Amino acid sequence: MEKSIDLKELKWVHEPKRAVVDHKKIILETEPNTSLNLLGKSAEAVEMELCPRGNFHFSVRCDFLYKKAFDQCGIVLYDANGRKMVCGCEKRDGEVSKLVCRVYHSDGTDRSEREIGSAIQWMYYRVWVRGGIVRIQYSFNGKRYSDLREFAIGTNVMKIGIYACSPGNSAFDCVFSEAILDEEG
Repeated sequence: MEKSIDLKELKWVHEPKRAVVDHKKIILETEPNTSLNLLGKSAEAVEMELCPRGNFHFSVRCDFLYKKAFDQCGIVLYDANGRKMVCGCEKRDGEVSKLVCRVYHSDGTDRSEREIGSAIQWMYYRVWVRGGIVRIQYSFNGKRYSDLREFAIGTNVMKIGIYACSPGNSAFDCVFSEAILDEEG
């Protein structure tokens, strides 16, 4: 059953110094020189998570005001062994940003990406998990989604979350809202 998520119920993995959380919206500011470490659980990026059960889909809107190259925010998926997938928009230059999905394996990382205009300042993300298959989708309007990536995952124990970071000497504001979770049990 699809339901809006009370964003106050998400748990901080790494809490920012400046954030406002209410039931429908999370507003935060990243800090300079923060990023997600590859496979570890000890990231300096802002992260929040929830633990769905069984098959599910999760969607969220992310609004961002990037300032410098590699500022980024989006969604993150963990399995029992640590970070499995990161998907978000990354600023590159004044004309181009990239929609990027990284999937982590025991022997490395692979990446899918799509260029988008740097004038885009919001994105909807959706993750579908069904029978060990994960599908990552994105949308510019929250109604029509396109596939970005699909991969197999070997466990039903997962955590889904949001993240934001500024790997360079930068900081930016972002807002997460319209979060929806549909658990099939």
